[in-house]
Amino acid sequence: MNRLTWIRPLHLLLVTAAIAVLYGASLRNGFVWDDHQIIVANPLLADIRALPRLLLSEDTFPGLTTGYYRPLTYLSFLLDRTIWGDRAMGFTLTNILLHLLISIGLYRLVRLLCNDDRPALFAALIFAAHPVAAEAVNFHAGGRNTLLCTLFMTQAFISHLQERRTRAALCFALALLSKEFALLLPLVLLLHDRLGIGKRPPLRTYLPFGLLAAAYLLLRSLVVSGSLLRELQGTKALTIMPEILATYLVNFIVPLNLKTIYTVSGSALGISLLLLSFVAGGVFLLRRDPLILFAAGMGLLFLLPVLNIVPIGTANLADRHAYPALLAFSLALAWLLHRYGKSFSPWLLALLILCYGVIGLERGGIWRSDLTLYTRMIADAPDRGIGYQNLGMYYYNSGDSEQALRYLDECYRRQEYTPESLFALAAISFEAGDHRKAGAVLKKLNATFPGNPQAHVILGRIHEAAGDARAAGAEFAMAREIFPDIDRMLEERAGQLCREGEQLLATGDHRGAGQKFRSALLLKPDFVPALLDRGILLAGDGKTGEALALFLRAITLAPDSQAAHYNASLIYRDRGELAAADRELALSRRLSGK
Repeated sequence: MNRLTWIRPLHLLLVTAAIAVLYGASLRNGFVWDDHQIIVANPLLADIRALPRLLLSEDTFPGLTTGYYRPLTYLSFLLDRTIWGDRAMGFTLTNILLHLLISIGLYRLVRLLCNDDRPALFAALIFAAHPVAAEAVNFHAGGRNTLLCTLFMTQAFISHLQERRTRAALCFALALLSKEFALLLPLVLLLHDRLGIGKRPPLRTYLPFGLLAAAYLLLRSLVVSGSLLRELQGTKALTIMPEILATYLVNFIVPLNLKTIYTVSGSALGISLLLLSFVAGGVFLLRRDPLILFAAGMGLLFLLPVLNIVPIGTANLADRHAYPALLAFSLALAWLLHRYGKSFSPWLLALLILCYGVIGLERGGIWRSDLTLYTRMIADAPDRGIGYQNLGMYYYNSGDSEQALRYLDECYRRQEYTPESLFALAAISFEAGDHRKAGAVLKKLNATFPGNPQAHVILGRIHEAAGDARAAGAEFAMAREIFPDIDRMLEERAGQLCREGEQLLATGDHRGAGQKFRSALLLKPDFVPALLDRGILLAGDGKTGEALALFLRAITLAPDSQAAHYNASLIYRDRGELAAADRELALSRRLSGK
C-alpha cells in the first residue's frame, strides 16, 4: 500500500480530533455581546424570503452605519437561523466546522508550498489549536465574517498554486463577499510568486483578481453609504501601530496574556520597537529561506488593516482580527520546526499543542454567556468603561437594578458610555428616587448625544415630581420638537417593552419581566397594559398590596378594562374582602358580556 494513501487521512484525522477536543465544550455557549443585535434581533434573518434584500444590504448595527458590505456572512447567518432557529449551538457548530475546513485547507496549502506532509501537519495542528483563534470561533457576530473570508482566501491560494484559474477567481469573489479583507489576497499571491517559491506566472494571471476587486468595490459603492477607508488616524496611528503589531506578535509566540478587551495607549512604544527589531533581525538572518520571507510578508500584509491606521471602533486590537495572520505564523513556526528541529520537533510540537489546548479551553469558557464575557472584560480592562457598561446593561435587562446601578456608575465615571447605558442609569436612579442624579445623567445624555426625545420626557417627569410645572413643560416641548408625534412613539415603545416583558414572564424570568414593565411605566406612567402586566407580576410574587394599587389605578384610567376589574377581584378575594371581590367580578363579567 502506498504510504500516502493512509498517512494523509491520518493527519487530517488528527487535526479534526484536536479541534473536536478543544471546541466541543463551546457548543454549550450561548449568544453573547453583539450576537443579540446582529443575529437574534435582526429582522432580515427571521425569514428566508428576506434573502434578496439581505444580499443588497449594508453590514449594519442598530443605530450605526459600518461602511462594510458582507452579504455572504449574513447569508450564512440566515441559513443557520433557518436550520437552527435561535439555538446558539448551531451557529457555534458552523463556526467550528469553518475553523476545521480552514485548518485542512492550510494543511493542503503548506503541502503544496513545501512538497512535504510533515510541515503541513505541523502548520495545521498549530493553527487548529492556537488560542488566538478562540475568539473568532466562539464569537458568532464578530468572527463569522473572518472565518468565511479566510476559508475562501485559503482555497483561492490553493487553486492559484494548482493553476486552476477559474476556481481561484470564484473563491476570491466569495472571500470578498464575506469580508473586504480579501482585497489583500492578490498582494499575497504576488509576493509568493515573486519570491521564487514556485512557478512565476505571467502578470496577466492577476487580471481576474483585479477585475473582481473593481467589481466588488463598485457594487459596494452602490450599497454602502460610507467610505471603505474612512478617516485616517494620522500621527496618532504612528504611536500605537508598533504597540498593536508587537502585541499581536507576542500573542502568537507566547499566548499567555490574551484578552477580551485590550488597552492600547502608545506608552509602550520603546519596548514595542525593540521587540519588532528582534523579530525583524530574525527574519533578516533567515532571509535566504524564501518560505520564512513569504510567511513574514504575508503576516504583515494581513495585519496592516488592523493596525488602526483606519479607526476600527472600540476593539482597536482583538484576537479575531489576527486570525488570518495566524496562517502565516503557523506556516513559519511549522517550517522552522521541520527544518531546524528534526530530532525533537514532534515532541516540541506535542508540548505546544498541549499548552495551546489548555489556554484555548479556558478562552472558550469566557464566551459561555454574557455574564462570563462581561465579567472577564472588566478584569482584562479595568480602566475602560466598556466592560462595566456591558455588565451593567446585562443586569439592567435582567431586572437587577442594584447590580446594574453599581456597574453603570463605574462606566459613567470612566466617561465611556453609550446613549443606552446613560438612559438606563438615569432610569434606575429615577426609580430609586434619586432625581438629582437622574437629572444630571440625562443632561449629560442630551449634551453628548443630542436628539433623544425620551431623555427630555424623563427630565420632564423629574421636574413634575419636583413641582416645577414650567420646567417640565419646557422639557416636554423639546421632546415634541425633536419628535412631533412623541405620544404615539412613547406608547409604541411602552407596548413593545410590555410584549418583551410578557415573553420573559412566560419563561419564568420575573426579574427581567419586571424591568421591562417598569421601563414602560417610566416612559408612559398612565399606560394601562403596563400597569396590568406589572400588577400581575407583583401579585404572583406575593406583593398583593402593590399589585392592587396598580389595578385600581388602571381602573381609574380605563374604567371599562375588564382585565383590571377581574385582577382586582382576585386580589380582594385573596385578602378576604369578599364584598369588594364580588363587586369587581360582577363588573368584569358585565364588561366581558358574560
